[in-house]
Amino acid sequence: MRTLFKIASLVLMVVLCPSCQKETTAPENSGLLKVIQAPGPYSGRNTLHMPDGSFLVGSVGFENEQFISEYGFLPSLLTRMDRKGEVIWQVELPALLYELWTCRLLRSGNILALGFNEQPNSAQVGLAIVSETGEVLHTHSFFNSAGIFNSGDFSSIDGIELQNGNIGVVMPSAVSQQGRNYVRYLEFTTSLDVIADVTFEANDIVPDISIRRPSIAQTPTGDLIVQGVVFSDNTFAFVMQIDPESYEASFFNLFQMEHRRMPSRIAISPSGEAIWMSSGPDLTTNNINDIVGLLHNFRNQEEFLYGSSIECWKTNGDLPQAPVSEIAGFPKNGFVRSVSPCSDGGYILAGTCNINSDQNIPSNYRILLVKLNADLGVEWLRVPNTSSAALGADAVEIPEGFLVTATHYSPTGVERPILFITNTDGILQ
Repeated sequence: MRTLFKIASLVLMVVLCPSCQKETTAPENSGLLKVIQAPGPYSGRNTLHMPDGSFLVGSVGFENEQFISEYGFLPSLLTRMDRKGEVIWQVELPALLYELWTCRLLRSGNILALGFNEQPNSAQVGLAIVSETGEVLHTHSFFNSAGIFNSGDFSSIDGIELQNGNIGVVMPSAVSQQGRNYVRYLEFTTSLDVIADVTFEANDIVPDISIRRPSIAQTPTGDLIVQGVVFSDNTFAFVMQIDPESYEASFFNLFQMEHRRMPSRIAISPSGEAIWMSSGPDLTTNNINDIVGLLHNFRNQEEFLYGSSIECWKTNGDLPQAPVSEIAGFPKNGFVRSVSPCSDGGYILAGTCNINSDQNIPSNYRILLVKLNADLGVEWLRVPNTSSAALGADAVEIPEGFLVTATHYSPTGVERPILFITNTDGILQ
């Protein structure tokens, strides 16, 4: 059974309740969440810490693609704010990036935005380079065959700035409507001219598969690492390495997981190991129709599997047969959406918890923040309590602590992106 996130009207301010926060080592301080105003219901997608110390939040509107008359009115937004939370500028992304998936800060100070165009269930991918003043400098759009995605399934896209200054983009792709059995990698110049477009077939390893949620990172030595999951009769995690010069895959390793899991985005350790989190219900079935731990939204195409614990994975190429560690102790069920490296060699995680297993019972979603050390051990776990439901989207390290983007539901059902800062112990400022 699937749950559709749906929203309706307006929220102006959210107050954190310090006495309700989950804490492991220190008392919490109260603070105000900065609500990003938008022309309708929007969800926070991710956050960037700009070179001058300001903040940028990417957000996507909530519309139901299943009803055409209700779709096409809420283009994705980029909002830049100063350190006091005052808006410097807010821009609507062009139609080819109507559905923002992610944005990345480039070394030039410009912003890379990736997503899909304005058609419902679009297979047309869009990229844009946006200046630090909010001007769209370059755009590029291309078709990506995603198999059953065009019939209402879900796709994804991820991209990074490479060490050579170019842009690498990865996504699932397919040659038929039966499944997404390829990983597609494209490389672009900073003007978004195509340098390379290659696909890597996994169907010869696991037949009749569907690759989901690939994400990409680059090791200190320059190798490209792509990680995701493969759904077939069973569930597999995969990690592949791409040579950045020959565009050949030096390995494509898979291992079968005991339960169906959905991964977070990948991160790279200082020594070049791939780091990711995974979550899902503790069920023996792999039939997606039997899994109750699935949350998704038609508008933004994201899907998550949630569970009572979150697994922490690490690999240098050879896939481990068990997670390095597990995160537990948060309310009910949860998942991690983003993993970002920290200056001390650890990682800051952002996600959502307090999700009911019984989807017939409404969940009072809560933001989940976790700090891991370099060995993937939990240093602290925080569950900030907002005045109503909220979902964690992204967290990044800043000099005074961590910058967090989330989505807040008002009691009447409205969604708005929110932004707040914690100190290095996850205590709200």
